Amino acid sequence: MACLTGSTVAAPATAYAYPAEPALQPLLDQALMVDGVTRQYALYVPSDQPAYRVADPKNNPIVVILHADGETARGHALRTQWTRVAEEEGFIAAFPSALNGSWNTHLDPGRTDDIGFVTAVTDAVRGAYQGSAVNTYLVGEGAGAAVANEVAAINSPRYVAVASLTGGAPADFYQTASARLRTTTMASWTFITGRQPTADEHRQVEYWKRANGVGTRARHDGGRDFDTTVYRNPTNPLAQVRVSHLRDPFTLGGISVARAIWRDMFRPTLRFTDQDSVNGHLVPFRTAKQMRLTEYTATLAGQTRRWLVYLPSNYRKLTTHGRTLPLVLAFHGRNGSGRYLAQQTGWHEVAEARGFIVVYPQAEPVTGANIGFSGSIDAANPDVAVTLGILADVTTRFAVDTTRVIVTGVSQGAAFTNRLAVQYPHLFAAIAPCYSGHLNATSYTNPIVRTDVPLPVWQCRGVNEVPTDYPGGTAGEAAAKLFWRKAVNKNAGPPTVEVDGRYTTDVYRDGVAEYRWTVNGDIGHFWPKDLGYKLWDDFLSRYRRLPDGTLAGPGGR
Repeated sequence: MACLTGSTVAAPATAYAYPAEPALQPLLDQALMVDGVTRQYALYVPSDQPAYRVADPKNNPIVVILHADGETARGHALRTQWTRVAEEEGFIAAFPSALNGSWNTHLDPGRTDDIGFVTAVTDAVRGAYQGSAVNTYLVGEGAGAAVANEVAAINSPRYVAVASLTGGAPADFYQTASARLRTTTMASWTFITGRQPTADEHRQVEYWKRANGVGTRARHDGGRDFDTTVYRNPTNPLAQVRVSHLRDPFTLGGISVARAIWRDMFRPTLRFTDQDSVNGHLVPFRTAKQMRLTEYTATLAGQTRRWLVYLPSNYRKLTTHGRTLPLVLAFHGRNGSGRYLAQQTGWHEVAEARGFIVVYPQAEPVTGANIGFSGSIDAANPDVAVTLGILADVTTRFAVDTTRVIVTGVSQGAAFTNRLAVQYPHLFAAIAPCYSGHLNATSYTNPIVRTDVPLPVWQCRGVNEVPTDYPGGTAGEAAAKLFWRKAVNKNAGPPTVEVDGRYTTDVYRDGVAEYRWTVNGDIGHFWPKDLGYKLWDDFLSRYRRLPDGTLAGPGGR
């Protein structure tokens, strides 16, 4: 090498600015008791988790990551850099620790139950941070991959996808746990270091291929660090099985693998529990922008509040010559979000097809950790005042037909729909509080509650809902049915029973306004796909609240 003396090397005119690495939070040591044994896990919570949870409470994903045998949870977190990806992407990462450094992959009854332990960690983290089965995922390496897949196969309703790094459940697992297996769609990604998968890896891949109903044709992708074969379900590409060969085994512990798993499979995939017999369905994550929702913000009742608005794509054409459109106000459940409710219910899709406006208000945290709309019967309920402010803003800003304002909601949003309507029934043409949500039974004795204004009501519930699933409980449900059917709408006779697929509906029409009660089969506390079309076409679109307060439409007087 030549030695340069008496000379200098000029710096580049413009130095490249490397992006700053995110500052990581400390790993939190946690413990919980499982079957009389104290077990440990580490937890990583990204620095902006409180902020992004408030911004969109339902976009609060959790990834449960299982280390290889002979490794610690902390060591695995450091080596694989899942904490850095969690900080970058905004998800909570949980790292359960194997007892004495070794996982019970063979379900040895003389050892601790690791499937129960990992499930308990999942539930504990969800409870502490208001997480959900809609976006909880599993990753494991080596023996940890075997346990991750065992957990996914047995407790599939709790998870969306599972990724395996050089490991698979042993053959005796499928025999020992055969009575516990719940075959279901579960997006799966297996990374291998050999040219061919091991027997355990192959068996695992075939298990998930059958569960996902993938086609025989595969797509092959070449990446910088690994080659991937992708098998997809012909009708739902999210129900997929991926197998990746790592060109360099050392890549296994690199951040590129963690980023790929998150960005290419976990982040885009959610599980909706909309059909219990098949453990729900995998659906794509959708942003507000992808759904063409526009956010509005204003100070209402002394609070800064947000709401999302959907206008049909032909809004200008629909509103020419002074024409106006119906409006649907749709309220999300506890620890939910307007964006998530839009994706869950698809009201904006109904609006596009049928020609109306949808507004999804967003609740804000007031006290405690929960986010939701208040069902308080107090006349000064702040969420009621905010809603009236939103309604005033929207009717001023857009061409709203004020005779056709509809209110609907899910869970706590259904309870708030009831709360809003008992005080201001004259503002609305009809309401549809569904899955489920009711006021406390004593609420109907409050002086603000009106029974002098007929109001068409359609209430819904899932056949598998339990009282702890929703506000008001069993007593609230019974009181709500009696209040709307009889006290308000004066229906006394027996119902007509209508059966439409999974929907069984009691229809009351002998009073001053129609009342409907639907039980939906094969579902719990969740909104069924396409329910919005049924509610709109069969009921909500038929009513108007005329300027003098009278009701027009079937059953109106």
